Amino acid sequence: MLVAWFRQKYPHLTAGGIASSAPIDFYPRDGRQRAFWEATMHSFSKFGSATCPSELKTAMEKLQEKTQSCEGREEISKALGSCQPLHNETSAGSKVDFFIRGVASTLAMLDYPVATNFLTPLPANPVKVACEGLGQSPDALSGLRSLLDLFLNTSHGYRCYDFMAEMVGRPTQGDLEGPVKPPDMGHWQYQACNEMPMQSLTSDGMGFYPASDDQLLEVAESCETRYGFAPRTFWLPLSFGGSNLQVGQLLFTNGEKDPWRVGAPKAEKLSEGLDIVQHLISAGAHHEDLRFDADPPKAPVSAAKAQALASMKRWTARWTRSERAERIRSTEALFA
Repeated sequence: MLVAWFRQKYPHLTAGGIASSAPIDFYPRDGRQRAFWEATMHSFSKFGSATCPSELKTAMEKLQEKTQSCEGREEISKALGSCQPLHNETSAGSKVDFFIRGVASTLAMLDYPVATNFLTPLPANPVKVACEGLGQSPDALSGLRSLLDLFLNTSHGYRCYDFMAEMVGRPTQGDLEGPVKPPDMGHWQYQACNEMPMQSLTSDGMGFYPASDDQLLEVAESCETRYGFAPRTFWLPLSFGGSNLQVGQLLFTNGEKDPWRVGAPKAEKLSEGLDIVQHLISAGAHHEDLRFDADPPKAPVSAAKAQALASMKRWTARWTRSERAERIRSTEALFA
C-alpha cells in the first residue's frame, strides 16, 4: 500500500513500484466484509475441500444457536477454551463469530505450500489441514476448536482464547489473557485505530477480519478505550488519494488465495493511459511473490516475479533516459 501511495506522492523520486497484495481500495461502506468472506470461502473450497465451506457454515450456525441461552454459552466457553465464562455474555455470539472469521480468513491469506512462521507457526497448506480437521471432528464445537488451535496454538503458547477482548464488540482495555506471550502486534492495532479501521486485528491480535459498517462505531469505541482517539476514516483518501491513482508505472500483484485481493484498485477508477498493471497469481497466497521460492518453485509465482523484474527494468530504463535528457538540457542551458 505504501509503495502505491509513495509513487503518487513522490513521482520525481521513484521510477515505479511493485505493490504486492496492496488493498488500497478497502474502505467502509463498500460491502468489503462480504466480499472478503466470499474470497476466504473460495480458498477453502478450491484449496481445502469442496465441502469445507458448507461444513464451516454449518458449524458456525450451530454455534450461534447455542449462544441464545446461558447454558449454550457456557458449553461454548468450555468447548472453545474461552478465557472468561461466557454464560452471561450476550455479545458472545458476535464476538466468537468475529474471532473465528479472523482465523479462517488469515489461514487463507497464509496458505503457503511450505511450513511458515510469518504471523504464527503454520504447517504447509494450512487451509487443507483446517478443512481436514473440520471434516473429521465429531461435532460443530470441536471442529471450530480444531480451527482455532491450528491457527493460534500449534506451538502450545495459548492457555485460553480471549474472545471478549476483540476490537469489535464490547470495548475492553485490550488486556490479552490468552497467550502466554502476547503477540507483538500492538503497532498494527494502533495504526488500524488511527487510520485503517477496516484492517483491525482479531483473534487475540493475530488474525485479520474487516469490520462491517454497523460495527464501525464499536471499533471507534474500542479505539477510544485503548488509545484515547477514534479512527480518522477520512485520512488515507485525503492524504494519498485512496485508490484514485494519478501516477502510473505500478504493478499490482495479488494472490488468488488471499482475501485481501478484494481491495485491489478497480480498473474503472484508474485514469486512462497510465502504466498500471494488475496481475492475479493463480493459487498464490499473500505477497507470495515477495517470498523465497517454494521447493519446487510454483510456476504462477515465478511468472509474477518475472513480470516484476521486467517491469523494473522497463521503468529504470525510462528513468535513466529521462535523467540523461534532463542533464543534457541543463548543460545546453549553461552554454546558451
